[in-house]
Amino acid sequence: MCKKKYSDTYRYNLIEENLKYHDRDLLKEFQTLAQIERKHEKRERRHDEHRLRKSQGIKEPNGLALEILLGIIVFVIGALFVIGGDTN
Repeated sequence: MCKKKYSDTYRYNLIEENLKYHDRDLLKEFQTLAQIERKHEKRERRHDEHRLRKSQGIKEPNGLALEILLGIIVFVIGALFVIGGDTN
């Protein structure tokens, strides 16, 4: 029979709940360590996703280039309206 595996976050929350009623100092220390661990997990997950996209040949969009391109398009459309002018 398979043993159900709980997520780290769920286990951290259970431990925090139990520590609330027993040892406040230990609770604060645990919360600090759990917060650090969560940050590391999030960073690892982002790196794993990046490696996966890279291995699949999916390039991440360059946000600055897209913003510049969009700005140029909006500027050109605005200029066309100004140049064309509405004579009515």
